[in-house]
Amino acid sequence: MGSNKVRRTAGTILAYALALIYVMPVLITLINSFASPAEVTANVAAKSAMLFPQSFTLVQYYDLLVEKARYIGMFWNSILYSVSITGMNVLISILTAYIFAKYRFKGRNTLFFIYVIIMMMPFQVTLLPNYLISRFTGIIDTRWAVILPGIFSPFGTFLLTQFFRYIPDEAIEAVRLESKSIWSIFKTAVLPSAKPGIIALAVISFAENWNMVEQPIILISDKLKRPLSAVFNSIVREGADVAFAGSFFYMIPVIILCLYFEEHIVNGLSEWIRVMKK
Repeated sequence: MGSNKVRRTAGTILAYALALIYVMPVLITLINSFASPAEVTANVAAKSAMLFPQSFTLVQYYDLLVEKARYIGMFWNSILYSVSITGMNVLISILTAYIFAKYRFKGRNTLFFIYVIIMMMPFQVTLLPNYLISRFTGIIDTRWAVILPGIFSPFGTFLLTQFFRYIPDEAIEAVRLESKSIWSIFKTAVLPSAKPGIIALAVISFAENWNMVEQPIILISDKLKRPLSAVFNSIVREGADVAFAGSFFYMIPVIILCLYFEEHIVNGLSEWIRVMKK
């Protein structure tokens, strides 16, 4: 009993230490975003991290959100891209994953294997084909050039297929006997069982698209149509204090999502790992 307690205590201390290491950059960014410009500049020049600012100010937020209001437009571009890509990607992933999991057709395993191979490729490999297709179809330099490739990301299909495979066929058949509506089957038997996985997919997809950089830079030449993630280099040139304010302002949506859906994300990923082990 004593050795088990020691191991649990050591594991808890290690977990807290690792959590602190991961959280520290966010805390430093938050603290510096409210410090005076002179104090931030001095600490950056000294290459030191500031944990207790001597003064509190919102001047850099005013500079970022009012004086340089173009960044607000780019922030809303990020919202537009992330929400639209996430929503449509989750919808397509649900439908595609259900077909892979519950329908038998010739070449199903081969097609799913292709999905897995594409998922494992770095997106930089497919960036050039996306550029060529966007130019050929005439959507280059439009928001669709970024949105459409993101909608058909294969990761969501792979993730949800694992969930749908372990939904009992009997439950689906019972709903089908009562109602031949596909929507009834999804609403009653499919979506409730896979809810943790769907929410986890939505949050992961949102965070991934929120942080995209290369796609908008390559596919969109108009800087005003790019998301905020693609213009951080220009924010840094405005000054270290504005860069800290912009960084924390940019973190807020993802932090809110992760905190609000924390339980669903943990349950979804834990269930996915459990299913993959079977």
